[in-house]
Amino acid sequence: MLRAPLVEDLPALLDPVRRWDLWRLPRGQRCLVIAVQAVAAGVAVVAAWATPLRVHDLVVFAILTGCGALSVEAVRRLGEPTGVSKDLLVAWTLPVALLLSPLYGVLAPAALYTLTQVRVRRTMLHRRMFTIASVGLADAVAGLLFRSVTGSSTEFRHWSLPIPVVALVALACGVVLTLMNTTLISVAAAMSSPESSWWSVFRDGRMRLLDGLGITTATVVLILCSVNAVLVLIALPSVIFLQRCLLHDELRTAARTDPKTGLLNATSWNREAEREIAQAVRTGLPLAVLLLDIDHFKGINDSYGHLIGDQVLTAIAAAIQDEVRTYDIVGRFGGEEFVLALPGTGHERARIVAERLRQRLGALALTLVGREQVHVTVSIGAALLGDACSQLTELLAAADAALYRAKTGGRDRISIAGDVV
Repeated sequence: MLRAPLVEDLPALLDPVRRWDLWRLPRGQRCLVIAVQAVAAGVAVVAAWATPLRVHDLVVFAILTGCGALSVEAVRRLGEPTGVSKDLLVAWTLPVALLLSPLYGVLAPAALYTLTQVRVRRTMLHRRMFTIASVGLADAVAGLLFRSVTGSSTEFRHWSLPIPVVALVALACGVVLTLMNTTLISVAAAMSSPESSWWSVFRDGRMRLLDGLGITTATVVLILCSVNAVLVLIALPSVIFLQRCLLHDELRTAARTDPKTGLLNATSWNREAEREIAQAVRTGLPLAVLLLDIDHFKGINDSYGHLIGDQVLTAIAAAIQDEVRTYDIVGRFGGEEFVLALPGTGHERARIVAERLRQRLGALALTLVGREQVHVTVSIGAALLGDACSQLTELLAAADAALYRAKTGGRDRISIAGDVV
């Protein structure tokens, strides 16, 4: 006799859903992720209802997304860097959004980023889905703006403006798309780390340059497609080459940096610091090395878990970078230790910088789910380039000894090698 599913079976059926990483996000970030995906899905449904199926549109969509798929496959062996990375898929998704209806503008990133998830690198599903939704929404907005300015429908051969003007409008729509997409992703990322500013990403000149490259390439593809969709195949090798160069550069950068904090890793920091020390010795300018250690960091990991510990590391790294100059060299030495090389910095300046860092980091408060806050303090040891410390190993040893004195002296304090205790 067959029995109907019982209510008590539901918890077992829903258990995989409860294990989704999405539910571990802070409430505000979780609500934003769900809301953006819901709006994108709603736009897709409404657009599907309002969009008549035309063979020509399907052919253009197939050609552009097919080129995007070939671009993904061409860089598959290089992989995808962890963290925030740039790609040139906008070269294919933006023309789809501008030339066709919002339905295709939402579907194109869904297809290409799903392929990236399956073929290149698997990441947390809610992150990939949020990227798909945010890019899809930005594409839809850019497409509506483009058609309202150019006076065209989805029959894109009937533009009312000259081609050069259409190209300028396309560039402007690409800027709007980039601003919208970047803002959504930045706000979502900042919600998991309240100490970081969501607008700080806009100050990254390299990322903005790459955005401009993607928009320009997309405009070229758009113009080629307006003549004949098959002509976009001319641009395909160039886009693939640019994408491979871009990924190669990002992977090389990733090899130099610590994945949790974005700072230089120990090997890269040593290399950069040795170069600065050699220059300081030649020019006779001062230089200071600071070694910073988070007090009782093991207790944070034990009490709140390693995910919260990683958030603390990220927040501290961001705060350190805010407090130092652009040419100071900041790295993570592993665990809870950070190291700084400060060119042109003498004894008094080193003391001022160390004290400012101690106060800034001691004022950090990482807000957890349930509004509980995690506070940290740091101990800092410093050493100065001179007769007693003329090499990197000697500077690090002296700074480490000073750090030990700071920790045994009660923690949450600074100590400079050579000072009388």
